[in-house]
Order: sequence, then structure tokens, then C-alpha cells
Amino acid sequence: MKRLIIFVLCITAVTALTAMADDAAGRKQAAMELVEIMNGRAMRDEMVKAVDDMMEKQFEFAAADLSAEARKTMEALKKEYFDWLSESLSWEQMRTLFVDVYTEVFTEEEMKELNGFYRSPLGRKMLDKMPRLIEATMRKSREMVQKKLPEFNARLDALVSDVTAKYRVGK
Repeated sequence: MKRLIIFVLCITAVTALTAMADDAAGRKQAAMELVEIMNGRAMRDEMVKAVDDMMEKQFEFAAADLSAEARKTMEALKKEYFDWLSESLSWEQMRTLFVDVYTEVFTEEEMKELNGFYRSPLGRKMLDKMPRLIEATMRKSREMVQKKLPEFNARLDALVSDVTAKYRVGK
């Protein structure tokens, strides 16, 4: 009788583990499909380009007042940085990251539904317009913050004055 119970428990455990492995494999497959459908590689490329553009502007600003020799050193540093960034954010690494994140956030069924949506005409339209939506959102957010910056600076100045007066900083 003991042997039969142990045998049944072992079979149950193996069946449960197999089901869990199948579920994980199904989730991973659904996530990989979702990454492909959502043009994950293009999203990665746009992200790297945005970081490149931002860093390029910072390098240009930093190099503006440098001597020719210092600019040469800055160019070598810039190349080293961009090479490192491309390697660090390679498509293979980012695809794995996207798949991991999607499998953490969505169930297999949800990813299958998303895959269906992004294959539909409306889903394709959403993906096509997503870069413009993100760019417009970032631009408008930046404009909104810039409009409110004088108010923030005034509040910050008042706070610094209060702290300075209270603690007599600098005296």
C-alpha cells in the first residue's frame, strides 16, 4: 500500500512539473510572438537611436570649448561609449529582456489576445502610430514642464532662502 501511495504521488508530481514546464514554454512562445508582432527590434533600434542622439548632443556641448587634442580624446571616448551601448543593448539581449518582462506581466492567454489584436488592422495601425504617439507625448510633456519651470525655480529659491536664513548657511 505504501508503495502504491508513493508511486501515485511521484506520478502526480511528474505530471504537475510537466504541466508547469509546458505552461512556461507556452508563455515564452506567446511572448516571443508578441515581441515580433510588436516590432521589438524596431523599438530597440529607436531606443538606441534616441539614447545615441541625446549623448551626441551632450558630447557636442562638452567638446565645444575643448582644445583639438582634448576633442580627439573626447571622440575616442564617444566611440567607446557608443560601441559599449550597442553591445549592451544588442537585439539578442533586448529580445530576451522583452520576453522575460512580457511573461512576468501577462498570462499566456493575455499574450495570445494581444497577438491577435496586433495582427488586426487596428492593432497594426496602433503599432505604426506608436512612435509618433510617444514622440508627441514626450514633446508635449517637455513643453508643459518648461512652462512650469519658472514657478518651480521661484519655489526652489524661496526654499533655499528659508533654509539659509534658518540655519545661517555660509556664515
